[in-house]
Formats: sequence, C-alpha cells, structure tokens
Amino acid sequence: MFGVTSLCKVGDEQSFEVLKKYNTHPESSGTVSTCLFGDVDNSKFRTRYVEPILYNAERIPKILPNWYIRVYISPEVPHSLIQELLNTDCEVYVMKEMSNRFI
Repeated sequence: MFGVTSLCKVGDEQSFEVLKKYNTHPESSGTVSTCLFGDVDNSKFRTRYVEPILYNAERIPKILPNWYIRVYISPEVPHSLIQELLNTDCEVYVMKEMSNRFI
C-alpha cells in the first residue's frame, strides 16, 4: 500500500507541493486521478472538464467499489467548484502553486 504524500511528482525533475487535502479516503481500494487548472471562468471549461469528472465520480463506486476520484486542482479554482467535487465524494488536493497556464 502506498502512503499519501504532500508532493505530486512529475517525472524525475519536478514536484509540486500539495497545500490542502479534502475528503481523503485512506481505506480506498484504488484511486482514479485527474487535475483541473486553467481558465475555469471559460464557459467551455465546465462542459469539457468538470462535468465528466462529476459524472464519473457518481459511477465509479458502482463499477469499482471502494474506488474514488482524486482531483488535483490549482489554488485559483473557486471554492464553489471544490464543494461540487466534494459533494460527489471526490478527494480534492489543492496544489500550493498556480498552474503554469501552458494549455
């Protein structure tokens, strides 16, 4: 079993610090992870990125009991969106630094 870390490692050279963790499930059998960052005020952002996460968060426990979605988010994501993710029992990890905005 792997422990939960306060760093999100990317490759061999870069890691990002996790600022806050919400709704962790240490007893889970598995985790499906994704991330949200970028222009959250863009009208297409919700349709393209948020709604699929919410949809899958409702269905994954039925297909894979005791599995959860973990969403890594940049700190600029509004609290209202964090609450939506928590309402579907997602784990939410807020990163310490804002996204690089490369996408």
